[in-house]
Amino acid sequence: MVTKKSVKFLILFRQNLSIFIAVVLWFLINYVVLYIENDFNTFKALELTFYITEGTSDYDTFYYRYGDYVMFSLVLGMVNVEVFRHYHPRKTCETLASKMENHAVVFGYTDLGMRIKSFLDKSKVPWIVVSLNEKDVEDLVANEDPVIIHDESDEELMVKTKMAKAKYIFLCDTNNFYNLNIIIEVRKLNKSCTIVARVLDDHLVPIYETYGCHAIATSGLAARNVFEEHVMQGTKAMHFIGFNDFVKAFIDMAIAKGIECHCIEKDSRDILDFEGFYSSKAEALRKLLTLTKGDYLGRDVLNNSGVLNAQIIIITEDIKDDLIHVAKIIRDVNPSAKVIVRCFSDDIAKIFETLGCITISTSRYELEDEIKPLLTIRK
Repeated sequence: MVTKKSVKFLILFRQNLSIFIAVVLWFLINYVVLYIENDFNTFKALELTFYITEGTSDYDTFYYRYGDYVMFSLVLGMVNVEVFRHYHPRKTCETLASKMENHAVVFGYTDLGMRIKSFLDKSKVPWIVVSLNEKDVEDLVANEDPVIIHDESDEELMVKTKMAKAKYIFLCDTNNFYNLNIIIEVRKLNKSCTIVARVLDDHLVPIYETYGCHAIATSGLAARNVFEEHVMQGTKAMHFIGFNDFVKAFIDMAIAKGIECHCIEKDSRDILDFEGFYSSKAEALRKLLTLTKGDYLGRDVLNNSGVLNAQIIIITEDIKDDLIHVAKIIRDVNPSAKVIVRCFSDDIAKIFETLGCITISTSRYELEDEIKPLLTIRK
């Protein structure tokens, strides 16, 4: 496997090739002259050439004087390249990526992408991270790891990532158009690699599978794991702040066991989505479903929905500062409730945990239940 040190040396050598050639010629030509001047004495000529002894002739004086300039030029050239490399570390990152074989390519340095990269490190699997956002990977770039900052207009991505020789492809972003385009291009070059994609919309899973991709339906997977881990026997009702695919999957499991499900939603599109979901259920199951329309920041809305007296409360709305405030209100007025918060970031999870909430990580379930078994199979 190519190392950072070898890549840095190659960059140094290539960018200073003319200097190295000039130095070699300098020593070679002067060795020949000194060899002739000293009556073809090889040992004496070598000593003079490499400054071991000091000669007394006019040519010896010339050689010693200008030899200092040559050596100074070599050192200056090497310093210039080192400065260039530190101001443009992406060059080293891209060079490292171009040397990969039997590697993994991680698209999107999200929380899931970070977990996969850490797991690949522990498993001794070489990796390349591809990101559309340079800020997301600035630490990796600063560390001169194999990273590609992808401009979508760049047609050389498959070459830069050595896709034809890749073993695993992980698509951790949630942009379906981007992910599907990548999969199509990958399959043109590599029919055998394992492709794993994170899919938030469960309905799109069959499309991904058409291309031989292992699609992780994150909503259903996370809901099943959370339900099995946290919903105890005897639970009569659950409350949800936010309505999305994760909540749908959770509700399906809950109402199948006769558990009442109450939702709070303020977004008009999600309210319409709930109404369609409600209409699709049998009449007996509809009796277990209710929706409170309004802003969850309002204490009246929370009261009317029954959240403040609930057994289990699941917050799945996009994590914002106001949701931390809501979690604090719930914990203050209903300290016995089990408050579960879905987080996409470990740093955000720590904040909710200090409030006595149970945090769930979609990416953790994806890695443990779906991704690790795939890598184990291919080893």
